[in-house]
Amino acid sequence: MRRQFTLKGSFLLLLTLGCSDNITFKDWEFKFPHSIEALKGSCVEIPCELQYPDNAQNLTFFWYKKAFIGKPIRFNNKTSTNVEERYKGRTFLVGNSLKNCSLRINNVQEREEIYPGISEEITSYNVHKERFCRVYVIDSPPAPVMEGAEQMIENETVHITCSINHTCASSPPSITWNKPDLETTTKHEDLGKGIWRLHSTITYIPSYKDNRTQLECTVTFPNNKTSRRSVTLDITYLGQTATSKLWIVTPGIFFVSSIPYFCCRKKICQKSQNHKSEENPEPTYTSLMEREDKGEYETLKKKENPEPTYKNLMKREDTGEFAT
Repeated sequence: MRRQFTLKGSFLLLLTLGCSDNITFKDWEFKFPHSIEALKGSCVEIPCELQYPDNAQNLTFFWYKKAFIGKPIRFNNKTSTNVEERYKGRTFLVGNSLKNCSLRINNVQEREEIYPGISEEITSYNVHKERFCRVYVIDSPPAPVMEGAEQMIENETVHITCSINHTCASSPPSITWNKPDLETTTKHEDLGKGIWRLHSTITYIPSYKDNRTQLECTVTFPNNKTSRRSVTLDITYLGQTATSKLWIVTPGIFFVSSIPYFCCRKKICQKSQNHKSEENPEPTYTSLMEREDKGEYETLKKKENPEPTYKNLMKREDTGEFAT
């Protein structure tokens, strides 16, 4: 014997027909992903959409396990008496739309292959030629991804984001930072096929005090398992790299060379230079004579009267010195 659904008025009736009768599936369609990944001990939600004849009402939704013998029931939205014992209280229909057949499984434990239907005959396995969803189970959560924490400059505001993918939309994981006083915004993004991405973004003003310290975000899943991502902050606080042009002159050859140098802040440089001057003041002619330090005297003399160069010799037209 086979069963067939027919419409009479506004009610969906179940008739028992002979084995020779055919069932038409052209007005029925089940949409759900072919596979989905779930974290062991956590929850998973398999998105499912049902298209059915316009006048169909009072539908009963089932989810079956793909098996060689029989059709073990994982979910029944009308009664749980025929649901497998170990799945009772762990499976639920998600959403309140009449065309929503999305299934939630709590405390996921094992890999399995399941499919939706409204009866033993009208299922995705029959309508779409053995179509089912394979649930993969992972033991450990994936690591989050952190973006925006590249090299930073002091006092220049940056936005740093920590994100994680998951497959339980109504019970997403939570994200925390090791800098709890920062402004935080959260975004939940639907990537399709049951995959969601949770973003947590902090607004951070870099300080030289935080240079070489750790910034870390921690993701906590519904089963209390955690995963982390950390980076070492690289904060430039002495300014930015600049380029200086150095003119190098040799007899008959002139060229320009660009060399990088680091510009420090004005206050820091002045403080450093003043401190240096106090510790090592420039020697004077009088002080050198008093110390009778001929070596330092000769050095100062050369500084005040540098060796003649090609350029100033030509100006002076000092043929004798030039030849020398």
